[in-house]
Amino acid sequence: MRYRQAVEGDMRELAEMRWEFHYEDEPDSPEERRSEFVRECESFLREGLLGGRWVVWLAEDGNEIVAHACVHRLRPIPRPDDLDGEYGYLTNVYARPAHRNRGVGIRLMDEVVAWARGVGLDLLFVWPSERSVPFYERAGFAADDERMMLELTEE
Repeated sequence: MRYRQAVEGDMRELAEMRWEFHYEDEPDSPEERRSEFVRECESFLREGLLGGRWVVWLAEDGNEIVAHACVHRLRPIPRPDDLDGEYGYLTNVYARPAHRNRGVGIRLMDEVVAWARGVGLDLLFVWPSERSVPFYERAGFAADDERMMLELTEE
């Protein structure tokens, strides 16, 4: 298993994996929208990667990406005691089903955390699903208050 940061050439496969991730538990995915989604997601990921806002870590088995974790780098408004702080929003952490429960994900998180420390991020935060809380706890994350949000669009 090889762990590395994603490069521009990985964006197509990452977009395909995003589709898989979303529809993994839903047998009736709208396949007619797949190519449109992959094109848009690939463009979004490429723009974020090239702009330095997104860093994506990969676990690769041979030439296949088997897991990934995305970090959005956020710079908050400077504070008098911290002029250049930066946070990392961890999202879209996914391992293909055949590679789960084999240590791939936790090793990937070790890479992400080491990188975050190395670049001086103040913290990493994640909004985990209930099912993924134990995974993040094993990676060293601690529970905090639940997120709050304000919906701005009507359904």
